[in-house]
Amino acid sequence: MNGSESSDQPVSILYVDDEPVLLDAGKLYIEHTGNFTVTTCDNASDALNLLTENKYDAIISDYQMPECDGISFLKILRGRGDDTPFIIFTGKSREEIVIEALNSGADFYLQKGGEPRSQFAELTNKIHYAVSKRKGEEALRKNEELFRGLFDTITSGSAIYEVKNDGRCGRDYIVRDFNRMALEIEGRTKSEVVGKSLLDLRPNIDEYGLIPVFQRVWKTGVPEYYPEKAYTDDKYASWYDNRVFCLQTGEIVSVYNDVTDRVKADVELKESEDYLKKVLHTARDGFVVIDGEGRIKDVNEAYSAMTGYSPEELLDMNITDIDAEETFEHTLARIESIRSRSELFETAHKKKDGSLIDIEVSATWLDTHGGEVICFCRDITGRRQAERALRESEAHFRDLFRNHAAVKMVIDPKDGRITDANPAAVKFYGWSEEELKRMRIHDINTLTPEEIDREIKRATEEGKIHFEFRHRRADGSVRDVDVYSTKITINKKTLLYSIIHDITERKQAESALIRTNRQLNLLSGITRHDILNKVMVLQAFLEFAGENCADNTRCGHLKKASDAASAIQRQIEFTREYEQLGVHEPVWLPVAALLEKIDDRQFPITCSCPEVLIYADPMVEKVFYNLYDNTVRHAEGATGISVSCRPADSAFVIIWEDDGCGVPDDMKEKIFKRGVGANTGLGLFLIREILAITGITIRENGVHGKGARFEMTVPAGAWKYE
Repeated sequence: MNGSESSDQPVSILYVDDEPVLLDAGKLYIEHTGNFTVTTCDNASDALNLLTENKYDAIISDYQMPECDGISFLKILRGRGDDTPFIIFTGKSREEIVIEALNSGADFYLQKGGEPRSQFAELTNKIHYAVSKRKGEEALRKNEELFRGLFDTITSGSAIYEVKNDGRCGRDYIVRDFNRMALEIEGRTKSEVVGKSLLDLRPNIDEYGLIPVFQRVWKTGVPEYYPEKAYTDDKYASWYDNRVFCLQTGEIVSVYNDVTDRVKADVELKESEDYLKKVLHTARDGFVVIDGEGRIKDVNEAYSAMTGYSPEELLDMNITDIDAEETFEHTLARIESIRSRSELFETAHKKKDGSLIDIEVSATWLDTHGGEVICFCRDITGRRQAERALRESEAHFRDLFRNHAAVKMVIDPKDGRITDANPAAVKFYGWSEEELKRMRIHDINTLTPEEIDREIKRATEEGKIHFEFRHRRADGSVRDVDVYSTKITINKKTLLYSIIHDITERKQAESALIRTNRQLNLLSGITRHDILNKVMVLQAFLEFAGENCADNTRCGHLKKASDAASAIQRQIEFTREYEQLGVHEPVWLPVAALLEKIDDRQFPITCSCPEVLIYADPMVEKVFYNLYDNTVRHAEGATGISVSCRPADSAFVIIWEDDGCGVPDDMKEKIFKRGVGANTGLGLFLIREILAITGITIRENGVHGKGARFEMTVPAGAWKYE
């Protein structure tokens, strides 16, 4: 016979007494006075056998029985762990027997004698009371099991404290238990916290302001929310919020979260005070309890807000009324699966307004109230939207990649494998897309494998994006190409996205131009040689004519002719030095090394430039030589030269200055014009031309009377540190 919690089911009683007549009378009276079914037994041994096969709501036993008395019978039961309500019903009334019976676990002790009807009425009252009390204890145990399951699975830290003294300070709150999340927040193990006071764990807790909340909740039983506040001591420096409530046992429960990141991001967490009623309603995520058929049994405010339904509306619904992806049969199958193990899955729920939200569900089965699925739901709509946007972006990239007229390839920098190529690449190289995807960039680039690996490293690690290579094609031809390569990430993998331009014709034109310049330079050299020879002859005859000149007027004319010839000689010789201007490719040159090449130092040069390289025409060496020569020729009173450097936003500034007389304000720009100057008039003019080849500018901005100051500005991309 099994007891039941239903009030319609009769209370089952096992009645044990060694007097059969009393057993029959007692059974008759008890079953007649209430909703009882009585099983009788005349000795304790048989009663113990019955109890191994059946369960009863209560046991009535005589004390004095042969072989085993009522108290011994009781002790055996309690020793088995059987806590069935037990009533001693006997004629013995000695005080020591009563005390022993109650100490051994009897619920009541009732002495026989007196008027039977009233006595059995009292007995049935005691039975009702004992059975009701035991069922209440059983219900409390089941609720505690539910609480324990939720306590261990919620995503917030939960701590249970036993209260000592008057609860005025942290020392009065002794840790009974911490859940997994609380141990993670605290950075401790359970053995390090259980039995310790809150003050032991948080030395500054009394100043934090939470203890008065604990004390009020403990005294009034009314839950409270303690909003986020910074707690700091030698171990911790974080923000926490706390939700505090009191258990029926008088213990305090604090459900708390480390909200440091949320506070720093200034995101306000708004939660209803209804969350404070019990642990289930403190979770920030949506919380839903469903039974084995999918009927919604409980929800929290977060889930209500998430779906747009009120809690009352949700409690009249089945989870399949909300789930937009699973059928009723699918839901039942999932519930059956969750019985054996917890699941984490994603689905979509329908809101009251008809819109859909993407949900991540963490579901666990608990064997309470006939079995329930405990679900924590998180809105991942934003994440799903971001994923969809990423897919759309990738599709857009794919469309641009495939349909663009420029040659494009994607290369894996780890091994140089070509992972993708667009139709323009297929047309340019002459291999099919499948063939290209089986190749490495080493199969196309004419550099050695070591040189190719070095260039790939420059693209991936040093940030270089522009390259010039020579690429092979399927027909055996080799083309000059301009390559712009940048890092991209696809499926969490870093690749090189390269755009290739055919510059073969441009290179051919450049080569033709270089050959033409060389021929012109050769012609210029021959012409210059012949002119200088003629000038030398002219100067010799002019000098000879001047020695025999007796007419002052004629002598003056000869002197002017000789000076003109000398000027022609200087101009022709000057062109020899600068005929290579712009002929060679710009190169990276160290500033300090350029200054060291100035050997004739009439004035000492002090250089405070870091180890920096500039991208310039190889003739930039003449820039610093001419600046030095300019100081020697024109800086009256100068004693030295200072060269300094400094970054200026993305540019780099090189400053050449002396302590001579300086440049008049009206000449600061004119000195860079052709023909201005006491010598050839080309020195500063050519300085500006040499620098301009790679975009470097120069200006004079010194103070007249305090020295000349030439400021050269190197643009971004044309300078770098060694």
